[in-house]
Amino acid sequence: VDVTNEQAVNDLVETGAALFGGQIDCLFNNAGIQGMMVPVDEYDVADFDQVMSVNVKGVFVVMQAVPPPLKVCSDAGIP
Repeated sequence: VDVTNEQAVNDLVETGAALFGGQIDCLFNNAGIQGMMVPVDEYDVADFDQVMSVNVKGVFVVMQAVPPPLKVCSDAGIP
């Protein structure tokens, strides 16, 4: 799933939670891409934007989507 796409992430979380009785027990939020391995002065800004989008925004988008079904699980450890 494209973790930068809020709707795709929300759909995945909803589907996953539905498969397990409406809850998610834990989250391992580990999507990421490396990007090009070149000197910084050769690094394309569009590639940098893509890396930041996946590695930072993607983590945030998933963290926003998962708490509702996590809260259903009494052992999830979140308030």
